[in-house]
Amino acid sequence: MMAGNRELTESDAATLRPLSKIFVGEVLGTFTLVFFGCGAIATAVLAKALMGLWQVAMVWGIAVALGMYLSSHLSGAHLNPAVTLAFLFWRKTVTAKRALFYIASQLLGAILAGSLIYAMFGQAIKRFESASGLIRGQSGSQLSAMMFGEYFPNPALDSQASYVFGKTGISHAFLGEALGTAFLVMVI
Repeated sequence: MMAGNRELTESDAATLRPLSKIFVGEVLGTFTLVFFGCGAIATAVLAKALMGLWQVAMVWGIAVALGMYLSSHLSGAHLNPAVTLAFLFWRKTVTAKRALFYIASQLLGAILAGSLIYAMFGQAIKRFESASGLIRGQSGSQLSAMMFGEYFPNPALDSQASYVFGKTGISHAFLGEALGTAFLVMVI
């Protein structure tokens, strides 16, 4: 694309996107990603569907692809605050003000998706917690909380869960997440 006598860079193109398109793209894309990804976990936990990590990972992969497909032409499909921050600090393709707008839009999309999942599965979650003797906020309640986010280590590892949770501290989990996120933003 040309602007005057010079070719527009990736940074110029990102800056020229209307905020309304960024908002719609990030809300829609992040909603899709979280709804299908966390929805897969909810069905795996509550209905014993998608029993293996492979099946859940495949649904997450499809959710990422759908979210990117729906939002790439609108917002560039960041769909993750870590990606937006990488574009802000390293690629310098978004301004600080736009980065905050991207992140707020992503958070709204994720909250809407989580709310819809809870509306759909709320009663089943309560029955699951009651049958499993889980009390929200107490040890073990991550087995129901995992439907709304990812945990390290995976709480569903029945055979080694108590051992792994006892040996994995916050610093280990943070390091694992930081390395995974760093790898993600390096390849984008």
